[in-house]
Amino acid sequence: MLICYFFSLAASVLYVVGNSPMQLILARVFAGLGASALTIMVTTISRSTTIEDRTRALSWFFVAAAIGEIAGPAIVWATRGLNFHIFGFEINALNNAGLWAGILFIPSILLVW
Repeated sequence: MLICYFFSLAASVLYVVGNSPMQLILARVFAGLGASALTIMVTTISRSTTIEDRTRALSWFFVAAAIGEIAGPAIVWATRGLNFHIFGFEINALNNAGLWAGILFIPSILLVW
């Protein structure tokens, strides 16, 4: 599971600093590898709950995921006008999604660890 998270974090970082099409493709590959965490999470929820509680647990998991699917683009849209430099890299409307994804992955990695 942690390997999947690190792939997702690496994808976010590469998306922020990438300056060529090949780097952006590699970022998408890493993101795809990181997305396999979903299967692991659903399996873990299914194994760690009773049959009576499983539907509720999976429902809450997917509600949280749906909120993230809505909130993520909303945050990126709300911050699209920001232009600044961090560690020598320009953050702008084209790459701030990677910055936000990376920032939000750090607490989730710590929760799983």
